[in-house]
Amino acid sequence: MVDLNEEQIQEAVETAKRLGCTSFKIESGEVSFSAHLKQAPVEEPVFEDSGSEDAPAAEPAAPKERDIEAPVVGYLRHLDEPIQAGDKVEKGQVVAEVTALGLANDVTAPASGEIIEVLVESEEAVQYGQAVATMKVDA
Repeated sequence: MVDLNEEQIQEAVETAKRLGCTSFKIESGEVSFSAHLKQAPVEEPVFEDSGSEDAPAAEPAAPKERDIEAPVVGYLRHLDEPIQAGDKVEKGQVVAEVTALGLANDVTAPASGEIIEVLVESEEAVQYGQAVATMKVDA
């Protein structure tokens, strides 16, 4: 029986990241390993005006919408007053919790803004980094 070793798995992860893959699976004999990778945000290139060296480079615009993501794998539980579309939230505000191994992990808003849509119902299983709600970020 042929096993996968840590070096093979690490090489597969690095290759998947380099190629921009969001998931992959490797197999060796009866052993297999699969992973889902969180995609890194793509930075917009900044072009400088060749006519003026003193002009500051343009800042990329902040995203208008952001996901509120699960911090761990587990089961989502809404608070006593669950968030709904139209609710205003502040950066760092606890909007739900994910229970994993009997421990409650806070799901917090990454910015101040308004909830657009709740994507996961209470007691549903969630993955690490899965969007549980979408919000419109305040300007």
